[in-house]
Amino acid sequence: GPLQVQDKAVVSTQSTGGPGGIFTAHVKRRKGAAKLRTIDYAERHGYIKGVVKEIIHDPGRGAPLAKVHFRDPYKFKINKETILAVEHPHGGGNHQHIGHPSTVRRDTSAGAKVGLIAARRTGRL
Repeated sequence: GPLQVQDKAVVSTQSTGGPGGIFTAHVKRRKGAAKLRTIDYAERHGYIKGVVKEIIHDPGRGAPLAKVHFRDPYKFKINKETILAVEHPHGGGNHQHIGHPSTVRRDTSAGAKVGLIAARRTGRL
């Protein structure tokens, strides 16, 4: 590592780079990178149908992965992609826009009774 001269004695300082053994990611059993399909003609002008073959757990990732098989529109073969299986419908983070009020009346039917039921006050909590 880098050397420092101090009082005529050579002192070696700790190196932050290099193949250290402590701060390494545990990537041995990872299933691969999660990517979307490349934007080809089929994606730009509509959509393309795929078949979800399996839902798998990726260690160290908060969401499951989906192995999806697409038929290649140009060649006689199957394209196998690994994509994220979960995308939240209202966006992520602390600010979620759901598009309608989250408060519902008390006499709402059971299937629609989600959110703040018979709220005494509205606004940010």
